[in-house]
Amino acid sequence: AVEVAEVGSVPVGVVGVVGSTVQKAAAAAAAKSLVGFTPAKDAIAAAVKELAAHPKKPRLNVLLFQGTPAEARQAAKDFP
Repeated sequence: AVEVAEVGSVPVGVVGVVGSTVQKAAAAAAAKSLVGFTPAKDAIAAAVKELAAHPKKPRLNVLLFQGTPAEARQAAKDFP
């Protein structure tokens, strides 16, 4: 998910992503869930493009991530 908010006069982009372990746990907990997931790397790439094209041109981007520490390190590498 991507959101751009004004903090004072600074546009800030916020991206929320979950890792594969969270995706698998959610799928196992609710077999008939209406929630779907995109792989973290693909979600981050799409979010980066969306932030770059956003009319507010965020000057600061923040990645909120839920997953294992190893998944978080990889997500940080994928998020410029």
